[in-house]
Amino acid sequence: MAAKYYIYRNLNRGGFSIKHKGLVVDRVKSFEALNVEFRVSDASQSRARRQKSRNVHAYIVCEEYNNGDAVKDWEILKADKVHYNPFYTDTFINHTTQKPLYTAPRVFAFNNTAYIPK
Repeated sequence: MAAKYYIYRNLNRGGFSIKHKGLVVDRVKSFEALNVEFRVSDASQSRARRQKSRNVHAYIVCEEYNNGDAVKDWEILKADKVHYNPFYTDTFINHTTQKPLYTAPRVFAFNNTAYIPK
């Protein structure tokens, strides 16, 4: 089984950081990932809530990603925003439907926002 990539929004530098085998291997402004899983660490989420301070504990997990420069403007119009805030939500949610997200066939992101096609 291939090692997975863990993608998270970098609050300090902007854009997204990508971890592979425990190390940050890339920092990107945009990306596209297929067959993703949305993961939130319960213990780290609880710590963030308790300390009222954000920490890295929520990831988009995939086996492969690519630069999202190929995403077309019209795709954004046909997509829903992905939202996560550790102080208000327990999981990633579809911003339009307000339903929890656990997996998605495709995710693309840019301007510090992730999207899933409708």
